Amino acid sequence: MTPSQTPARPRGFTLIELLVVIAIIAILIGLLLPAVQKVRDAAARMSCSKNLKQIALACTNYEGAHGKYPPRGLQTPVLTGTPTPVFGEVSWALLILPYTEQDNIFKLYQQDKNWRHPDNRPAVTRRVKSYNCPATPDPDRVATDAFNLAGFGSVTWQAAVMDYVANGGILPNYIQNAAGNNPLALPQYPFGTSREGSIISRSAANAGQSSRIVSIADGTSNTVMVFETAGRPKLYRAGRDTGLIVNGGQVKGPWAHVDNHIEARGHSYDGVTAPGPCTVNCSNFDGLYSFHAAGAHAAYCDGSVRFLKPSMNIDVLLAISTPAAGEVIISSDF
Repeated sequence: MTPSQTPARPRGFTLIELLVVIAIIAILIGLLLPAVQKVRDAAARMSCSKNLKQIALACTNYEGAHGKYPPRGLQTPVLTGTPTPVFGEVSWALLILPYTEQDNIFKLYQQDKNWRHPDNRPAVTRRVKSYNCPATPDPDRVATDAFNLAGFGSVTWQAAVMDYVANGGILPNYIQNAAGNNPLALPQYPFGTSREGSIISRSAANAGQSSRIVSIADGTSNTVMVFETAGRPKLYRAGRDTGLIVNGGQVKGPWAHVDNHIEARGHSYDGVTAPGPCTVNCSNFDGLYSFHAAGAHAAYCDGSVRFLKPSMNIDVLLAISTPAAGEVIISSDF
């Protein structure tokens, strides 16, 4: 090397080359992110399906142990023999806890007290993992409201929520009345058709009745046990968080709520009104609703879980909600 020569510098990236590399990386990330999100969505959907299967099997095991499915809600004198007046209540989701490996929460609950009672807060604020779909936003959300508790006074309660509801049958609007002039009645539901679902209520109208496997005349593979109705207590309509609370006279959503069920109905496609033609993902106010793409889950009385699409006809939704109305449905209807 002569004194006039200088050593060659290692050649680095020019600004243009760096920008090209950054652009390529950005394109690759843009291509990969949707694939990663699809994998996450599929995993959440599979986990949600497993939750529903576990709940349906718990209801079946309860029926095997007690000779009947759990009622939607029950005053505790029927269950515990406690004296009247009694202010205690238990929900179907509480009664199946021992069959979902949550006996500790079941034992923590004081059945001689209303689920809103302050003494039951340690139990009802417990989040049950299998009661929540991982696709639903804010998994730790709670419901809260004020309530005038008989024999106690005004209380502000809090409770953990559930993304699944019992099949409480169909809206009575679809059943013909005694006069035969109900304009909303469908021909398959003449006067006298039972509105009850697989998980029946315990009201004065059906005192002493219970639902059993043998009473599912339409077939356990054709009758839903539990529907997915996710996101409560927040009110969602057609994929939009309205900023409101699901409140039909009382805040809905807690697993301890004795009215944690829906009576099948359709909604308008914007989710604002009911009944209507939209069956899935239009409103989580007494409707099937999920945060999965293109559908929501339902667990049947035979333990199977199916993914119901928004294209499902209202007649099919009503048919899978009635255990003994005699409708004829086929698998392609879903």
